Amino acid sequence: VATAQLAPIMVGYHQNSVEVGHIALATVLTVPLAVVPVVFANTLFKRFASLDQIPSKVLLATTICVLTALAGYYLLIDKVFFLVYPKEFAPVIGLSYFLAVGTLMQGMGDLFNRFLGAHGQGRRMRNGAFLVGGVNIFGIVVLIWLFGVYGAAWTRVASGVVYCIAMVVAYRMTCRELQEKKAGR
Repeated sequence: VATAQLAPIMVGYHQNSVEVGHIALATVLTVPLAVVPVVFANTLFKRFASLDQIPSKVLLATTICVLTALAGYYLLIDKVFFLVYPKEFAPVIGLSYFLAVGTLMQGMGDLFNRFLGAHGQGRRMRNGAFLVGGVNIFGIVVLIWLFGVYGAAWTRVASGVVYCIAMVVAYRMTCRELQEKKAGR
């Protein structure tokens, strides 16, 4: 979490306060997208503890809701945005398209993270967090230096994708162990 918060600071260091404002506003606009899968995860957390895998209906419903939210976001963001902000803020829209994907991937990773948490898999969750921190540090040091505010946006996408993949891999390992334990191996 801390490494992700460094991106705007580094954008300000390498560029200017206008770009910091753009990335900060684009981030704020996309944060609600992560809520969609997190609602499923938090609602089912207690139930996850007694399951050896996430029900396929839950995964399907979550995926449909996430893709619907993303499509709705892409269709409406520019129309709604310009009701509130002047045209000088137009670069925020392009940044938010990137950030929306990273935010949703982060949210999907949280679904699997909650399952892992319900099964006491803190070590696997921690390892995923370290991996994401490494991606963020690379992006903050290299991508922002090379590409400025778009480097920050790409870092967010990369960290969201890496987080989701790390949580899915940890989830599959945990499911395999739970099923083996259940079978008495």
